Amino acid sequence: MSDEIKKYIEIPAGIGEMRSKLYVLSNQCAKYDGFSSIPSFDSSLHPYSDIPFAYVYMRDGVPIGVLVCIFKACERCEIQSVVLPRFRMQGFFNSLVMEAFKVLSGFGFRKFWFRIPKESISGERVLARYSGSRTCERTVLSIRSDLYVFENTIPEGFSVFWPDEDDAAEVQDLISRCMEPVSHSLAQRLISADLTNRCIRHDQTGRLAGFSSSSDGTVLVICTDPEFRRQGVGTALMGEVSESNFECPDIPLEAEVDQTDIMARRFFRSLDFKVCGVSRLCPVDYAG
Repeated sequence: MSDEIKKYIEIPAGIGEMRSKLYVLSNQCAKYDGFSSIPSFDSSLHPYSDIPFAYVYMRDGVPIGVLVCIFKACERCEIQSVVLPRFRMQGFFNSLVMEAFKVLSGFGFRKFWFRIPKESISGERVLARYSGSRTCERTVLSIRSDLYVFENTIPEGFSVFWPDEDDAAEVQDLISRCMEPVSHSLAQRLISADLTNRCIRHDQTGRLAGFSSSSDGTVLVICTDPEFRRQGVGTALMGEVSESNFECPDIPLEAEVDQTDIMARRFFRSLDFKVCGVSRLCPVDYAG
């Protein structure tokens, strides 16, 4: 490795000034397919703020490779990484991945998810190298809306409120039933994080009917209790998301759904969201 190339590690609080350079790097490496959108720092939930989540190789002050660890709402650690083509096959990617494994495994993570483009030959090689398999468990769709503001109408018989830590148990139960099991501590971190969170409660029964969490136009979590679906709860939550994004009308609303989640795809399609990319999430067990 040349003397003019150095590894640079940042923590979430100080990454802002480098964001534009990293966007240029990711756009040079891949088309928008759910993978080149890295680094999506502001739209990621970071429940472990003391873990460095961005690892960057620099050459003369310009990033040539980056790996981002994104902590999803369901306690899943996702790894996305790109290296400029002319610097590949020099060990940068492997070094970035090993750094991430080493740090994150110290915090109890043992299973990671690589995010790779849907049609990626190099991604297949990554899978074979780190997991011994070329198969992925999940295909995810990145979706985007050209509409920046949805009609914000709360259904009759429901009320919307901003949740606090006292509501964490209900939020945990709702997310666990609608999406994936989450811990109480994660629900508390989600609510206490600097995100736009909204809840909708059914006035008559007092039950939590829906919850959404977003940041800068990106929907992180949105779920509706099965008992209250098709009653306008999800649409009302999206209205809250778009209203919170009103000060940034040039930022399109974005979300991500599993390809197999027909109900979620149908819901977002009804709101004029369109698929803008397809990528795969591939599990890797690390026992280092």
